[in-house]
Amino acid sequence: MKNQIVALALGCAALLTGCRPETSVKLERLPDGVSFVGKLDKVRYDATQKALIVKGELTMEEYNALVSMSGDFEYRKAVDRLYEWTNKEENVNRGHLRMLADPAVYQVAKQMKQNFLSGKTEATIDIYPEKTRNAVAAVLNDEARFALIIGGLKPDEWTMAQKKSAQVSRFGRDAICVVVNPKNPIEELRLSQVGEIFSGKVTNWALVGGKPMNIRLLLPHEQDGRRDYLEDTLGIKLAKAETMVTENATLEAILKDSSAVGIVGMASAKPFLNDKSPDTTKFKVLRIRANEQGATAVLPHQAYVAQSKYPLIVDIYSFFRTNLGGFPLIVSAFMHSSQKDTDGQAILMAMGLVPTRVQIQFTQSQ
Repeated sequence: MKNQIVALALGCAALLTGCRPETSVKLERLPDGVSFVGKLDKVRYDATQKALIVKGELTMEEYNALVSMSGDFEYRKAVDRLYEWTNKEENVNRGHLRMLADPAVYQVAKQMKQNFLSGKTEATIDIYPEKTRNAVAAVLNDEARFALIIGGLKPDEWTMAQKKSAQVSRFGRDAICVVVNPKNPIEELRLSQVGEIFSGKVTNWALVGGKPMNIRLLLPHEQDGRRDYLEDTLGIKLAKAETMVTENATLEAILKDSSAVGIVGMASAKPFLNDKSPDTTKFKVLRIRANEQGATAVLPHQAYVAQSKYPLIVDIYSFFRTNLGGFPLIVSAFMHSSQKDTDGQAILMAMGLVPTRVQIQFTQSQ
């Protein structure tokens, strides 16, 4: 009788194992040297479908074993998705998230990740830079659960988001800071002049009140969503310009060339924007004046951005699926939280950006 019970139990276990659902993700090719043996035999690669497939749930131990086999970028993304999609026991301390982040807010994403994961040994977040429009499409097409984007959703994206149980929530603000060399005599620009410079219509500083020298235009990487923002907001097509991989590279180039102009976020501009002891030796942030008659030229200080007085404001949103596990909502809630000085809203404040839930006061003259 005992042997019959053991045999029945083994048979049931085998049946349940065989019935475990399979989850697959697209992968064009399996990297050399990757093989699935032993405890990893639940994973396989289908060359016909070009898909990486797992039967049942992928544990953290199995996930770590898989990613250690290859540093191939596409393979790593596929493994991330398998682990993320099959993790059924997510909670505030346990889960995995493949976060897509617009390069404009990549540093924000990194700091959020660091603070959120502090003390959590069973939680992981991997960040991949992705232009806002592409990141939105990935979330809507079931390729990702979470993205940090700028500028919100377009009407057609809103419609699809409602069908896909996707939520967008603004949790912070940044600004496009126009920066020049400290020796450049220009102190401010009208918004229309910013458009003329970045579209290539104006190519000499003398045309906007500066010295007669050709303008050296610097722009962020093509995947940076701020390029789209400038074109949409200013109604222009950006001119061909030198591409800067990082904001530090932009500032270094500007320091060496008094004719250069570029854009950075508030975090990079923070030394100059410090109202108590501004650093004016490395770069200068220009005041921007709205096109309306009587408008005042302002710097992108936190209070002015919070009050919408600065013309070039970039809103930051979390965009995530609410029907694919609980971890996306948990991470977004952290970004919106202001209960502790290590929470998301405090992170933005410390970086020099504008949180949505922390009151900002500023008394210095414009």
